[in-house]
Amino acid sequence: MRAKLTLVPKTAPDPVQAVRERVKAMPRPEGWLQCNKCGSRTMFTAVNGSWIDGKGQYHRGTVVHDKLCLDCHKRGIHSPMMPSRPKPAT
Repeated sequence: MRAKLTLVPKTAPDPVQAVRERVKAMPRPEGWLQCNKCGSRTMFTAVNGSWIDGKGQYHRGTVVHDKLCLDCHKRGIHSPMMPSRPKPAT
């Protein structure tokens, strides 16, 4: 005999999740980047192999990650702020 399947009622979001949903629902200013997962507007670029030469000038190394959401990164989620470029139709 099989158990009858029922839907679980949706629970109220916790305070942190409620703030995230409210921020994501806010209108985005023209030209601003915003994370699609958490609604944050903070981003970072990770660079590997930077150095300072003998004259004290900074030299940038290789960009490892560019325009990632900082808040998602702190939680271990890889979330690029820029959408990937569409591939041309062939």
